[in-house]
Amino acid sequence: MLNNSFIVIGRITSTHGIKGWVSIESYSSDTEDIFDYKLFLNTNGNFKRIDISNYRLMPKKIIVKIKSIDSIDLAEKFINCKIYIKSNQLSNLDKDEYYWNDLIGCSVYSNEKCLLGNVTNIIRNSSSDILVIKNNANQEEILIPFIKDFLLEVNLKEKTIGVDWKHDY
Repeated sequence: MLNNSFIVIGRITSTHGIKGWVSIESYSSDTEDIFDYKLFLNTNGNFKRIDISNYRLMPKKIIVKIKSIDSIDLAEKFINCKIYIKSNQLSNLDKDEYYWNDLIGCSVYSNEKCLLGNVTNIIRNSSSDILVIKNNANQEEILIPFIKDFLLEVNLKEKTIGVDWKHDY
């Protein structure tokens, strides 16, 4: 997995003030860790490095000042833009540890070998991460805690996750 491809580590959610500050959502395990990486935005298919000149941790969000964005008008153009890092910046994980970007898109099967759907998102919770699985047939979402009690197998090569979960929960 550790190559030179780009992976999403956050997202610009809104503007903050009139001087070009933006609010971001960090997908790193400790939200402030996002600033330990070289960050990029994808604009028109090109990845461009961004430099954070300042940031503040607020109670419910992080606000940042990106060099070269000096007005609310310019900042508005970046709302909902994803923030990327190069995957080779990530450290190797221990056995049974996974990066979220590797889990998103995996097909999830119940212990009855029934396809529950695909992982579309992961929610950080204080007790555990929660897989958001979307069933393509009926568009329902299933939330399954990503803990050993429910995990049977994670096969990143096959992009599958087996869970101890009844289809009709």
